[in-house]
Amino acid sequence: MPGGRFYRGSRHNVARYQVEFKLNGHNEEMTMSDEDYDKYHEKKTANYKLRITVQKGIWNIYQVKTWTIEER
Repeated sequence: MPGGRFYRGSRHNVARYQVEFKLNGHNEEMTMSDEDYDKYHEKKTANYKLRITVQKGIWNIYQVKTWTIEER
């Protein structure tokens, strides 16, 4: 995930843990559990790849079915 990052943000005073990455030249982000965030937030994203399984929906909107973080 070169150029990606793991980060903690907040929305309405509620912690949100996210992974940010580029997909087809666009910045994307997904919410992750606090357990996953704790595992990866101090790691270099260049050493990992994000594997995402999606299902195409209507109007070219994709729904994430599964995702995993794997070491390169």
